[in-house]
Amino acid sequence: MTPTSLARMEIGLQDQISKANPILGLTDFETVMLDLDDMSFKSAKYWAELANEKLNLGGYIILKSSEKHYHVVFDRYVP
Repeated sequence: MTPTSLARMEIGLQDQISKANPILGLTDFETVMLDLDDMSFKSAKYWAELANEKLNLGGYIILKSSEKHYHVVFDRYVP
């Protein structure tokens, strides 16, 4: 199982049935990022908080890439 799959299962994205489809991605060996499409800022913040809490990622920044599309970049990597 990949680190991304493990992280998705840990924060509940694997079993989530939702119109919004958050993607948890490992962009390199040091960066963890959530790619959140078609959702409100409030929902993006919810997923950021949940991932941060479950995976102890230290902190995060939410970047708006376009209308209703966000990227969340965390301080720590998932070992």
